[in-house]
Amino acid sequence: MKRKINLLFVSLVALFIVPNAIKADVVEKTVCTATCDYTDLKTAFEEAEDNTKITLKETVSITDTLKVDEGKNIILNLGSFDINATHRAIEVENGTLTIEGTGTIKDSNPEDEYALIKVIGSDSDVANYSNVTIGEGVTLEGYSGVVVYSKSATSSAHKPTYGVNVTLNGKIVVTRGTDGIGISINGNISKGLNDTFIILGENSSIEAENGTGVYIAGYGHLITSKGSNITADTGIVAKSGYLSLNGNVTAKGEYEDNIEASTSGPVKSGAAIQIESNPAYSGEIELVISDGTYKSENGSVIQEFNASEGEETSVKSVSVLKGEFVAADDKDVFDVTEEFTESQGKFIKGGKFSKTVENYIAKGYTTDEEGNVKAIEEPTPEVEVPNTYDGISLYLIISVISLIGMLSVGYIFKKKSLR
Repeated sequence: MKRKINLLFVSLVALFIVPNAIKADVVEKTVCTATCDYTDLKTAFEEAEDNTKITLKETVSITDTLKVDEGKNIILNLGSFDINATHRAIEVENGTLTIEGTGTIKDSNPEDEYALIKVIGSDSDVANYSNVTIGEGVTLEGYSGVVVYSKSATSSAHKPTYGVNVTLNGKIVVTRGTDGIGISINGNISKGLNDTFIILGENSSIEAENGTGVYIAGYGHLITSKGSNITADTGIVAKSGYLSLNGNVTAKGEYEDNIEASTSGPVKSGAAIQIESNPAYSGEIELVISDGTYKSENGSVIQEFNASEGEETSVKSVSVLKGEFVAADDKDVFDVTEEFTESQGKFIKGGKFSKTVENYIAKGYTTDEEGNVKAIEEPTPEVEVPNTYDGISLYLIISVISLIGMLSVGYIFKKKSLR
């Protein structure tokens, strides 16, 4: 009985005391020109302890990059205010940053070509080393929103970068430049166990009218939630990585056919999903589409090309399970190389397509007149059911015959006995 009471006590402690202790550990600091804990945001970040919430009480401007490191957990609450940056706003290396509130972090330097947030992973195989969460009411506005870098990889020595987690629940707006990017992974990064995860939440959005929505150059995982939206010249460009897509992607750029490979950034084709097979990158591309709408206004939905003619495709696997796929009126849904087609075979098991995709439909599936791919329904075998009344009639006839036989035997036996 005493043991049960002790267990109950421990449970109550876990339910009530522990959460309150964690909540009490958060240090609250404010920033404004007067009557706040700090008058400038840089000092607030430099002096922040672990588990500090820094809240803006007015719009601020910064000229230096704010650092989140040393394993600290920092919450930046914008309130309803903005941050105007003239350079990279924030760098996260070995720390956790959560941005909340309903404001904008804006790159106000028209010549700047840096991401507002730089995230650096670890050289060691560790999880949750550098973490960034961008809240639902937060907007990043500028040349680029977020970029993931390796600590020590170079163009001649690719390495994994470990423990990076970037979650976008808010919005990224690429406001200038034809080469601006919403979120990107640097191309020097190779595959690792606990590597990079980029997650687009269900209410997130990336707007890059003249640029690229997401650029997976180096290896990492891109996971788009149902309800997320990417609208860009070219939606997603992948040269490496694992893509698990459930959201919406719309490409508005002009269709480009003869694309030349690049090692300095994404080239754009106007496709919703563009895949470049290039040996200069990690490759090992895996694409799983489980839901969402994918549309190209001027080109193909999925366009794949090789860095050089005859080059092996970097695509390891493709699976299309559900979703809606709309290509331009004069374009096919898939614009891919022979190497891609030969290696992937039939990979479509669901979805609705604006053009025929017969060459890619998996065995056991078919498409209807509206472009929906469905599993072939096997006809139900006909089973002959005996007529109930015929069965009853046969039973009665047999029973009567048996009864007559029994009576006849009994009569003969009785007659012999009388004799």
